[in-house]
Amino acid sequence: MYGTVISASAFMMRGSEVCDEILHGMSFRVLGHGRGRMTYHIETDYGYRGDISGKDVMLSEKLTDANGANANFYRPDCMVSGMFADVLTAPSVRSAILKTLLRGCMVRVMGDVVNEFMLIELADGIRGYIRAAFVQEAGRQVKSGRRWKQGDEQTLRKSLLDSAMCYIGTQYRWGGKSPLGIDCSGLCFMAYRENGITIYRDATIKPGYAIHEISREKMKPADLAFLPGHVAMYAGGGLFVHSSVRNNGVAVDRLEGYPLEEMVVGSVF
Repeated sequence: MYGTVISASAFMMRGSEVCDEILHGMSFRVLGHGRGRMTYHIETDYGYRGDISGKDVMLSEKLTDANGANANFYRPDCMVSGMFADVLTAPSVRSAILKTLLRGCMVRVMGDVVNEFMLIELADGIRGYIRAAFVQEAGRQVKSGRRWKQGDEQTLRKSLLDSAMCYIGTQYRWGGKSPLGIDCSGLCFMAYRENGITIYRDATIKPGYAIHEISREKMKPADLAFLPGHVAMYAGGGLFVHSSVRNNGVAVDRLEGYPLEEMVVGSVF
């Protein structure tokens, strides 16, 4: 059994604690029933497990059939790139709002651009219009086994850092991965996810994912600094962009007060 989030976002729980936020259109595998009433125990495509409310999801028996297709399962092809984006009943700013999506939500494009809007289909089958400027093509996610050509490295590093910087000022929220609130690993995860790279969702380097350890001397912008219970993205010049309780959210600063002698640096390059 598989599922897709149909709400703007849904929180994954472990017991009474939030452990992750899954955004609209993201899929997962159902492992069984959760502890709570009408909840499911699930595993995301990035290997995270927890319970999710049944009211926030749509289920399907399988992802694909023998021909590689499943008409009953949602297959998004684009990602919301605006911090927030309204889905409207018509291609006009004066039309009614069907749903407000968050940066990172996944949608399916159904038509060409009309009056700077494009027709999309949501995970629950509802169709509406979203501003084309707030949507980007969602590339295939890469977890491991890929190395980027030297000529692509600078461009990708800048894009990763730009993605993280978009969340500046967002409040700290444990388990969060959206502009409504985001934690340290959620910030790094989303910055990489937006650029087609899936990393592990916690503040650790896990085998089988794109991030691997490098020496501190080789650290460059967009590489990640892993500290006990924390992760930050290097911005260059001794500065890092990260989400922390002490900053009340996402900010750029020096990691003063953190045990830098225990820092481990991770990179995809």
